[in-house]
Amino acid sequence: MITHAYVVARFPDTNSMLPAVEAVRTCPGVLRWDAVEGQHNLVMKVLLDGPELPCGIAALPGIGHIERFDIETDDEGAATPDDDACHGYVYLDTEPESRDAVRDAMKADPHVVFCSMTTGECDIVALLRGSSFEDLEATIGDRLRGMDGVLRMKHDWVINLSHL
Repeated sequence: MITHAYVVARFPDTNSMLPAVEAVRTCPGVLRWDAVEGQHNLVMKVLLDGPELPCGIAALPGIGHIERFDIETDDEGAATPDDDACHGYVYLDTEPESRDAVRDAMKADPHVVFCSMTTGECDIVALLRGSSFEDLEATIGDRLRGMDGVLRMKHDWVINLSHL
């Protein structure tokens, strides 16, 4: 039974994101969230209680687009981002027969904080850690993009709002 999901949201006007973040902060069903730049503006890990998203996430103020990736195998565990490092989410589509091998190879990479199997628009959601965004780009380009079985890959850079 699916009990958690990653939910990614895009806001056409990023100024409308701040009220949405305030709503997300007080939602007990949101376990963790990150402001991001790239394909999306907000990534949330949520606890599911049935088919609906918690706290009306689908109707957040100013939201333009939302996607949900149900978590089949949660590899996040006690993994925590490092406040002094740069982080990025990677969303991978894989060949079905290569999915486990891609996940195993990613988990062995020292830049991968966690790597979870998902359903929906992508097969794997992972969080990368690096000394800079250039370091993360190199990890994506040199290691991940060329792995056998990877069909498509998107990424978002985590914006550490406490550093602003």
